[in-house]
Amino acid sequence: MASMTVHPPPIPEEVRILTGTSNSDEITPEDHGIDSATEWWCEAIRRPRYGDAVAWVRGPGGRRYDSFLMVTLPANDLDDAERTGRYAIEVARHLARVIADPDDRQAWDTLQELLSPDGPMGGSSKRAWHRIHQWLPNARRATSMLDMPSVDI
Repeated sequence: MASMTVHPPPIPEEVRILTGTSNSDEITPEDHGIDSATEWWCEAIRRPRYGDAVAWVRGPGGRRYDSFLMVTLPANDLDDAERTGRYAIEVARHLARVIADPDDRQAWDTLQELLSPDGPMGGSSKRAWHRIHQWLPNARRATSMLDMPSVDI
C-alpha cells in the first residue's frame, strides 16, 4: 500500500513570534500559551555575537526543535529579530502553498519577490531560491509534518 503525502496546513495570517537573544533564557511555546500540536509559531533569536537573527517557523505537530523553514538575516536588535520572524513566516506561507499546489502562480510570484536580490535576502537570494527548489521534491513526498524536511535559507 502506497503512503499518502501530507501537505502542510495553511499558515494563518496571525502567527505568534517568540523573540529573544542567544543570551536569554530558553523560551518555549508552552510558556506563551502556544499549542505546538495545533498551531504554527515562530521563534526568532538575535545572535549578538554574529550580528544576525535566526528565525525558525514551526508547523503544527512538529517536535520542539524541528522547523519547516529557517531564515538568517542581519540584525542589530530585537526589532530586527522580530522582522526576521515576520519575513520567515511570509516565505513559509507561500512555500506551504506551492507544496500543496505546484501550479499556484501567485504563490510562486510572491516567493520570487520575497527572495529577490532587492529584498531582505540581498546577495544570498539566488542561493535561497536554489535551496528551495532542491527541497521541494522531498517536502512534497512528506507523509506527515514530522516527516516534513526543513529548508534553511
